[in-house]
Amino acid sequence: MKKLFVSVCIMLFSSAAFSQYKKASFFTKDGRVYELGVVNSLFANKQGSAPLSIYYSNSIEADKKLSYYSDLEFMLKSKFTYTAVYRDPVLGTDVTGKVIADRGNAFAVKYGAQYRFVKADAENEKLVPYLRLALAIAYDFGAKNPVDEKGNSIYPDPEVNSTAAFLGLEGGAGVSYYFTKKFGIRAGAGYRYGVTLANGFASSNVYNSYKSHPLLSISLKYKVFNND
Repeated sequence: MKKLFVSVCIMLFSSAAFSQYKKASFFTKDGRVYELGVVNSLFANKQGSAPLSIYYSNSIEADKKLSYYSDLEFMLKSKFTYTAVYRDPVLGTDVTGKVIADRGNAFAVKYGAQYRFVKADAENEKLVPYLRLALAIAYDFGAKNPVDEKGNSIYPDPEVNSTAAFLGLEGGAGVSYYFTKKFGIRAGAGYRYGVTLANGFASSNVYNSYKSHPLLSISLKYKVFNND
């Protein structure tokens, strides 16, 4: 299943990239937008601060209200918690309690559509609200090092997940603000909903650290204009 998932991701990304490269003006097409930003994934099971991701995005805006975009996102490591049964190393009995573990890196690919609330002369608008909807495919590189609240190593049931795939949809809204014709900033919020695919669907004795979650994002934008 994992090999199949990786193969599908490669094929989808390669297909999208090839279709874009067939256009001679891929990098300089009028209205193309490049973004570099960060995302906070607000997992309900987070321990401490929300996991931070770095992402790259490209789209074609021009004067279109409806357009398409693609994102590549890399999530950094963080901590998470959940409740499980484990053998208390001091008491020597099985207890139900809080488990703290290390959430691994994750990589996500998104492809979707956005609707921008623009007028006819979109190039000169400073403030542009938008709505977005995308297909999200993620690969979670797994969790490790489960401990109890005192920091003792334990073997919880359910155990923490190993590498796993996540398939879902992401919807969101936000606003872009352009300081100049070419440079701007975008801030948004959304919700990523999906299912974890690990050994088919995850078995009942595995706790998957990468779950459906709300998110916040902010990015810098650069827009291409050929006639400048």
